Amino acid sequence: ARTAYRENLERILALAQAHGVPIVVSTLVSNLKDHPPFRSLVTEHMDERTKKTWEECIRRGDSLSNVRELPAAIAQYRQAIQLDTMNAEAFYKLGRTLYDAGRFDEAKAALTRAKDLDALRFRATEEFQNELLRVCSERRVVVSHVDSAFAANSPHGIVGSTLVLEHLHPNIKGYFLMAKTWSRTIMESDVLVPSSEWHLDRDKTDAGYMQLSTASAFDSTVGALKIALLMRKWPFQSVEQPFTFTPSNVVEEIAYRYVQGRMAWSDARYALAEAYAQAGEFDRARNECMAVSKVIPFSYNPLLRVADYYAREGKMQEAKAAYWHCVNTEENPFGRMKLGWRYLEEEKPDSALQQLLRAFQVNDHAHDKLTLQGQASGRYLLAVAYAKLGNLTEARNQLERALAIQPDYADARELLEQLRR
Repeated sequence: ARTAYRENLERILALAQAHGVPIVVSTLVSNLKDHPPFRSLVTEHMDERTKKTWEECIRRGDSLSNVRELPAAIAQYRQAIQLDTMNAEAFYKLGRTLYDAGRFDEAKAALTRAKDLDALRFRATEEFQNELLRVCSERRVVVSHVDSAFAANSPHGIVGSTLVLEHLHPNIKGYFLMAKTWSRTIMESDVLVPSSEWHLDRDKTDAGYMQLSTASAFDSTVGALKIALLMRKWPFQSVEQPFTFTPSNVVEEIAYRYVQGRMAWSDARYALAEAYAQAGEFDRARNECMAVSKVIPFSYNPLLRVADYYAREGKMQEAKAAYWHCVNTEENPFGRMKLGWRYLEEEKPDSALQQLLRAFQVNDHAHDKLTLQGQASGRYLLAVAYAKLGNLTEARNQLERALAIQPDYADARELLEQLRR
């Protein structure tokens, strides 16, 4: 298997190099501390007496570890390993006990060995990791040492659940660290452009990049639910376990509905945004909308909601700028209508008139059209703009059109009566 792995790597790298494709290879990372081996094998031809002695060592080690008699527990696990040097379970138990005893270097060695002896090879062994490094060294390919970055950012240098969800998939913090490590390698190695051409003055803090990512509690909750569903089945369980979950807050409620397939992803983000807005948490509301915008950057819809939340918060200048961003991203009648409303609020009827007329022009050809109520409201706003500009004839015309659409529109009828006097 290792030979096939090496040959595949060599072919991939040779093909890329032959075509002048810049290459960065990443090392592999997995959960050493907080994920036990999937399967442990007992050494073949072990006689029953030795097997019973091994089992007794493990049992005593477990009992001693449970009462925090750590040195004695370590001794029992080591005795078990002497009897069977290929059993992943024994190495894992030894590693965890060494960790609890504060003997972290020894713990890392034992936990790494437990991972490598796992009979279900879902995590790359050190042999394969070293093969990757050898091939890259021979071909002078840049390597991004994600494994070292994860270790450096884990307690006592041993990767666990602080960065990895289960056996090998990173959590949000882990993915952020992975991306940061890759980008720094790309910069420092001159693999794309000389490092001098990188504009480090534009660099942000980790918090700034995390905010830019729009990752939120929704993402981490969805991830936790999906992992919980995954880990109730093989290979995490020999028999599939039932799954029950009772949401304790609005984030969990919406995330669970999405995971169950009862709500589309964008609808879930929008529903959570509205829940945040109703609670007065407008920054969080806008963040959920921007998460959708990152996936569909060509769409006006999430950006319109961002602008609306600025308006609901009373941040009118930010709202106007956001409406402009919305219509510049994708022309739509809704953003134009709201820009017209904003300009009326600012006593700029000429600018308002321009935006409102444009809204109706766009609406004629738009896929998403103004509702009848929206059209009536737009005619009313046009009437106000015309009236402020002194064109009372056209103002009355627009009000009559508004009432033709919505006969019970009280504000339109009242203004029309005033203009007829």
